[in-house]
Amino acid sequence: MGMRTILCKMRLTALTVGAAMAAVCGIGSRAVGEKPALYLCADSLAKDAAGAKKVYGYIDGKRTECMSEYELLSLYTQAQFEKDSVARRQQRAESEAKAKANTAAAADSMAAQIRAGKKDLDLADLMGVNLENADLSGASFVSADLRRANLAGADLTNANLESAYLRRADLRAAKLAGANLTGAYLAEADLRGAAGLTIESLKAAATLYKAKLDAALMEQAAEEMPEKLKDPSKCWEGNRWSDNDDCNPKHGLENPEKAK
Repeated sequence: MGMRTILCKMRLTALTVGAAMAAVCGIGSRAVGEKPALYLCADSLAKDAAGAKKVYGYIDGKRTECMSEYELLSLYTQAQFEKDSVARRQQRAESEAKAKANTAAAADSMAAQIRAGKKDLDLADLMGVNLENADLSGASFVSADLRRANLAGADLTNANLESAYLRRADLRAAKLAGANLTGAYLAEADLRGAAGLTIESLKAAATLYKAKLDAALMEQAAEEMPEKLKDPSKCWEGNRWSDNDDCNPKHGLENPEKAK
C-alpha cells in the first residue's frame, strides 16, 4: 500500500486535516470563483448515506460542521446572499440619503432664488421648499410641485397656483387674496388662518381631501361641494388630473354622464 493511500485513511486530528488532506489527498483549495476551499474531515473517511465523503470549510472565518460538499456549498451560498443583501441595503440607504441631501440642497438653492425675486415658477420642482413668510405676490406656479412646501405666512396675493400640486403644503396664515386655485391639488394641505381665502376660490380647486380649513369654510365646503372632500386618487395621475372617461379632466370629478 502506497504512502498516499495510507495517509488518506489515517484518522487525523481536526487541526491537521486541513493542511494534510489538502496537500496529500488533493481535496483542499477547490475554490471556483467565490466558492470556499473544501477540506476532507479527518474523522469521516467513511462515506455518508449518499456515498460522498464529508468535508468542512470556513465561512466568515468560522469553521463549519462536517457535511457533504453540496450542503457546504449551499450553506456558503446562503451566507453570501445574506452578506450581499446587507451590503445592498446599506448601499440603498446611502444612495437615498445622498439623494435626499441633493434634493434639500436644490430646494434651498431654489428658495434663495425665489426670495430674491424669481416669479416664473411654472412646472418647477419645489417639493419641500421652505418659503415661510416669503413675498410670492404675483408669482406663477402653474403645475408646480409644491408637495410639503412650507408656505406659512407667505404672501401669495394674486399668485397663479393653477394645477399646482400642494399636497400636505403648509399654507397657514398665508395671504391668498386673488390667488388662482383652479385645479390646485390641496389634499391634506393646511389652510387654517389663510387671509383672503374664499369658498369661491376653493370651488375651483381640484380637491380638498383631508385639507384643514377654518371651521366656517369647512362647513361651507361640506355643504356646497362635498365631492371636493372625497378621495380623488382614482382621477389623479402624476401632478395632473386624468382625462379618462370616469373623470372630468378639469376638476377630477366623476363624469355625470358616466354615472347614468
